[in-house]
Amino acid sequence: YTVIKAENIGGAIIDGEYQWRNFHNSNAWPPKKINYLRIEGIHFRRGSCGVFNIKGDYNKVIRSGFEDGQSPTNNNECPIAQIAGGSSYSLVEDSWIWGRGRIGLYTGSLEGGTNHVIFRRVVVRQDNTPTYYVSAGLLFYNADTNVCQNCMVIDSNTDPTSYNTGAFETVKYAANTSWLGSIALNNTNWWGFYPQDTSQTTIVENTIFWKNGKHGFGVEANSGGTFNVNHITS
Repeated sequence: YTVIKAENIGGAIIDGEYQWRNFHNSNAWPPKKINYLRIEGIHFRRGSCGVFNIKGDYNKVIRSGFEDGQSPTNNNECPIAQIAGGSSYSLVEDSWIWGRGRIGLYTGSLEGGTNHVIFRRVVVRQDNTPTYYVSAGLLFYNADTNVCQNCMVIDSNTDPTSYNTGAFETVKYAANTSWLGSIALNNTNWWGFYPQDTSQTTIVENTIFWKNGKHGFGVEANSGGTFNVNHITS
């Protein structure tokens, strides 16, 4: 692995000043991959349209913070942080995401989406979202065989004019996703869990959906495949 690591966790800050994307290796066309990169302990904040976007395989993002993917006046379709489409076998672990952005953390869709990506012990709190876009806390988009483990989406306050969906969500024929041991708590305008366009198998186990603004647990009518739902509190 190539390692980029803060000496003190959270002590190294990369500030985009709402003018730049702080870390974005998929900006070239065609997008270039970077593999076997470990990023640890860095605070990315105030991006122009997202603060973090990594494309590649076998990458790890550990104990890092992601704050404000866009300025208060930017209403573009910007997530705070993402794993780019075409990535695989990557991990985001022990990290925290907050501030303004359409989505807290998600997997992108170019080049067939993502596969074998893990979000583990990630906390999301979205303080605001742009208007008239689908918003979500943690999202797998056009993805296959991805897992969310022991994550929390809490106290998010999204713009009421955006197409608010789920604290946890899958979109665009995401297949074989698992949501395990997680909590969606007190999110003003969201469902706790709202999968759209799913296929194959979706697993939801040992997870809590509590005091979310719309409903606890829902499945959109055009979702397909099998849902295995065990030990949830809603």
